[in-house]
Amino acid sequence: QKSGLSHAKLASLMDEETWINAEKAIELHFADRITSRQDLYPQGENEDPTNGESAVLNEKESESLTETPMLFSRRKVAAAINKKAL
Repeated sequence: QKSGLSHAKLASLMDEETWINAEKAIELHFADRITSRQDLYPQGENEDPTNGESAVLNEKESESLTETPMLFSRRKVAAAINKKAL
């Protein structure tokens, strides 16, 4: 309801097992904003489940990544592969 998408469009996204990234979720009004790990776990708090492992990008590294809003559908990928194989 909040997204403004029709029931048919939402059903189609679910039927196709569509995956979306954070930017696309905001674009489609599924989310209001992106919250960074630093916002959730300020410096010094022990709530961070990763315990500060290096796999987590620091703020400078994450800013250097420019993400494009995207949708991913397993069904559409499989159909494209099958079509190409024919």
